[in-house]
Amino acid sequence: GQRSVNVHDHLLIRDSNRYLFGEGMETYEGSPYLTDTFTIAYVYQGSLKFTGVPMRLNVFADVMEFKYEDQVFLLEPDPRITKIEMQDQIFVVENFKFHSKTRDGFVELLAEGKASLFSKKMMNFREKDDLKEIPSKFSRLPDTYYYQMGDQPVVKVGNMKNLIESFPSHHEELGDFVKLEKISAKNGEELLKLFKYYNSISGVQ
Repeated sequence: GQRSVNVHDHLLIRDSNRYLFGEGMETYEGSPYLTDTFTIAYVYQGSLKFTGVPMRLNVFADVMEFKYEDQVFLLEPDPRITKIEMQDQIFVVENFKFHSKTRDGFVELLAEGKASLFSKKMMNFREKDDLKEIPSKFSRLPDTYYYQMGDQPVVKVGNMKNLIESFPSHHEELGDFVKLEKISAKNGEELLKLFKYYNSISGVQ
């Protein structure tokens, strides 16, 4: 049978003790995590599927935290990671422009095909104010959407006109579809409809 492969033995892992939220971070409101609870997740590296480990996404730090033998470790957005399956969500590592710097990060894969759609989970952090006794606070921001046409670089979704023009073909049908379905460039579910529609008419299967 297939031997079980531990993530721990293969990918570069950081011990969470050397962590971002050192001392003084105990009292904060909100949460830096997509969900506070750990969920069994499967990491893939090419054809290699690692044994499932309890995992959660630290949105603020853009790292996956996972438990292994009663310790918490950090999995950075390493380009060798093909995908991470976490319940009904799939996370991938993509290189994209973020705050004017290009870097690798974890994004959720929403649509895959000739045109792929990703969502970047966003988090705001407010520093504490000791004078007013206001604690630090994490708050979720709306997701930012990115897309990729074929093997082109990953680009942030801007306005709808530019998005439609960036598709390789079927501009007229896409324009009609957007009007008909009243699709907004800021709404993930609506964008997903558009990407699925394009992939279905571009003869992707």
